Amino acid sequence: MGIHFKGSGSAGSAAAGGVRTAPGRAKKRGGLARFLKDYSYLLSQLAVFGVSVLVSSASILGELSPFGIALAAAMPTTHLLWCVTGVVSGYVFLNAIDVGLLYTAAVLITVAFRWVLAHREEASARWPGVISAGFGVVLSRLALSGAMGLTGLNLAVIASEGMLAMGMCYFFTITIEAFQKQKSIRSFSNLQLASLLICLSVGLISLSAVQVLGLSLGRVTAAVLTITAAYLGKETYGSVTGVLTALAVSLAAPEMLLFMGAYPLGGLVSGLFSRQSKVLGSVAYGVCCTMMATLLPQQSVAPAFIIEWFLGCALFLLIPSKLLGALPLGQGADSMVKSERVKKIVGYKLRATAGGLETISHKIQTLYKRLDELQTTDPSCVYHAAADQVCKNCGLCPYCWDQNYSETSDCLGKGVQQLQATGRLNGTDLPLYFAKRCIRLGSLVDAMTDQFAQYQNNQAVVRKLSYVKGGVIGQMESLSKLLYNVSEQVDALEDVDMQSSKQIYQLLMDMGFAPLDVLCTTSEVKGAKIELKLDCDITEKQRAYIGSELSEYCDRNFDSGVCRQDGDATLLCYSELPPMVLKKGSCQIAAGRGHCGDSFEVFGGEDGYSYCILSDGMGTGDFAAIDSTMTCNVVSTVLKAGFDVDGSIDLINSALAVKTGDETISTIDLLRFDCFTGDCLLVKGGSPNTYVLRGGKVLRLGKPSLPIGILQSVTLDKSQVRLRVGDVLLMVSDGAVGEDETFISRQLALLRDKEPQEIATAICELARHSIGSKDDITAICFKVEKGA
Repeated sequence: MGIHFKGSGSAGSAAAGGVRTAPGRAKKRGGLARFLKDYSYLLSQLAVFGVSVLVSSASILGELSPFGIALAAAMPTTHLLWCVTGVVSGYVFLNAIDVGLLYTAAVLITVAFRWVLAHREEASARWPGVISAGFGVVLSRLALSGAMGLTGLNLAVIASEGMLAMGMCYFFTITIEAFQKQKSIRSFSNLQLASLLICLSVGLISLSAVQVLGLSLGRVTAAVLTITAAYLGKETYGSVTGVLTALAVSLAAPEMLLFMGAYPLGGLVSGLFSRQSKVLGSVAYGVCCTMMATLLPQQSVAPAFIIEWFLGCALFLLIPSKLLGALPLGQGADSMVKSERVKKIVGYKLRATAGGLETISHKIQTLYKRLDELQTTDPSCVYHAAADQVCKNCGLCPYCWDQNYSETSDCLGKGVQQLQATGRLNGTDLPLYFAKRCIRLGSLVDAMTDQFAQYQNNQAVVRKLSYVKGGVIGQMESLSKLLYNVSEQVDALEDVDMQSSKQIYQLLMDMGFAPLDVLCTTSEVKGAKIELKLDCDITEKQRAYIGSELSEYCDRNFDSGVCRQDGDATLLCYSELPPMVLKKGSCQIAAGRGHCGDSFEVFGGEDGYSYCILSDGMGTGDFAAIDSTMTCNVVSTVLKAGFDVDGSIDLINSALAVKTGDETISTIDLLRFDCFTGDCLLVKGGSPNTYVLRGGKVLRLGKPSLPIGILQSVTLDKSQVRLRVGDVLLMVSDGAVGEDETFISRQLALLRDKEPQEIATAICELARHSIGSKDDITAICFKVEKGA
């Protein structure tokens, strides 16, 4: 799917930075388009008639002219009448009477026989036409030869002409089917392109017999075609086209057989010099053909041949560069292959990296689990460590720890319980019989107190490390999800339309800009996108000027463009305007005199998405505002970079969890609206319902869920709805809802005729006065309207 251009646009001066308009240009184009549409059937029939006359005049070896018959056999029934009329007219008026009558009879036999066979096969079958072409030629020739005498040579000529008619009918059929099914030659298969070139060679044979001032129109056209192919496709296309044109002009005029080598060699040399400039490639072709012809032994070159070659060079130079850029030749196919290859390589690398991160995350998780198993959390380690210090060299150690281990452990365990309860331990806190028996009681109590303090510090570190560990694992898993999503986006990227990119490049050159790179992609759903890289700074006025010219040139409505810097270069991105837009209204009321603890951000993303993020920090005032602002900023930054919703929220959740351990909590309420399709995705983490008003009825969307920042992994509530023009959507924070969840629904239904800003303001005021909300209040209202 490519861009169909209306015209060249108005190429003004870029330095001036202004927009030059052409009064009446769009009106004239609209009138021409209307005329072509109104008379399309008649114009197509006339075109078929003209082509049929031209093809029927083609003759090879001076006597064989079955091409008109082949065309009539291949023509669809919708254009068959005009085709037969054109072919018969060409045979009768452009040939001798006997030849014209012979081929006219062959045409009528072919059409009749095809009609008989077509009733026995499907309409899409090719072989009835192919057989009919050969049958019509052979039968008419046999009838004439039977009357004049049949010889072996005649039979050979008849068989050859029949085979030629059948072969050309096949190629004509392939070409006609290709134009019926495909919108652009760029989408032709190799077989279709080869068939088209063979059909064009028949046109060259026809034009070779047409002479103006002693110059062959066919040979001049052959020169133009060869130079054009060399300019667009360089030496490969030039030499191949040279071979084809040489064969065509030689079959039309046998005296040109000695010059067959000049055309492909000229195309090869022209392709080499075309890398330097258009003029050099053209001149190189004429000089090469002339030198090749003059080197032939015992052959005097007619001046007309040299004039024809250089006339073709001059006509090629008159072809506008924009028209040449629109032709389906050149590096387009190779570039498309390279583009597809790059997509696959990048997608594979991203998936491999994401898989590696996921594997590392799992290995780290497994390692920490094993470490957790090895780490002790048993408080008995406190008195065991103290006993190692105090009881090790005591004379009663064998009695206490060997003979009465359980009794001693129970006594010291009660001491640890006392430390856990009060944080202090005295000798009187231990059982009396143990206190009387222990000769180092004071030292043991002090050692247990020190070991318990160290035990508490170790447990705090373990908890903190566990939180950091969970955050690291969570962030690695989030990055893995983000990379997987990017790989999917790479796989889903539309191929670059190389032909449209070349035409837009030429347009910018005419406007006075020198783009370093132009990439044009199109999608049936998301429309067209044009990305430009310029080596100069662009003002706001120039950016709007480029957008308006692209809209006029491509016959599409583009936005004003997004500009960003890439080192010393300027990157511009123009996207086709979607059929729907969101009209926004918002209102916030703080609970106290400080900042509102709710934060929100509304912005546009790639591929026609509009986003809204609403976050409510726990509590009110400045601290709540910091947490909610951080949530909005991080999520919006990741979404603007082109990542998906799930990965973005997982990333901010793990970041909040690591940030402070357990006290940073905020809700998340995210809206993603597709302005091309109307699909709306709502993602909620601890936020209240979202309300959709349609035709006086209110729909509530959302289910209970936890805020982000509490747990290392979070399960979000997701819901989808398809909006249409006229629908109203309302997002609110907790402060606007209160205890009555039906309050918003009732009020929104009463406000259905108001504008979004009026609705948002009214909801906030009603929440503050009617339900007496003491929390921060935020309401964001959207209305779906028609786009440009």
